[in-house]
Amino acid sequence: QRAYAMYFSQAAANSGANECLGYLKNTSDDDLIVDEIAIHSVAADTICVCKVTGTAAGGSAIVPTNMHLGSGKTAVATTMQHTAITGLTDAGRLLNFYLAANTFLTRAPKATIAIEKNSAIAVYTTANQANTLKVNIHFHYEDAHE
Repeated sequence: QRAYAMYFSQAAANSGANECLGYLKNTSDDDLIVDEIAIHSVAADTICVCKVTGTAAGGSAIVPTNMHLGSGKTAVATTMQHTAITGLTDAGRLLNFYLAANTFLTRAPKATIAIEKNSAIAVYTTANQANTLKVNIHFHYEDAHE
């Protein structure tokens, strides 16, 4: 009952390389486990999923959908999308998507991306160009491991 899909479609601001378009921060005491990330890119681009630090600003909230149909539980997370989310520092790349124009790619991380409480990931474009991303992140929660 704690599996979710976070979907967003977002155009880049086209104001520079490395624009942050999506953000997911775990605010639960349990670990947030990323199961799969799917991205469609209108323009050819390298899309990065990065560990981030800082306080995200300037975004609109996304409400993840509970994948356990009939459950009323909601994700315990801070989520955002925007043309350029600010306030974050890239603390290391976790996944890269090398996409040609109008390409869709799904990746299930080989090594689990486990997001502990108050940790976060973000989705970045790397090219300074007009681009629109469609992103779906599937995740679930597991009891925190020490």
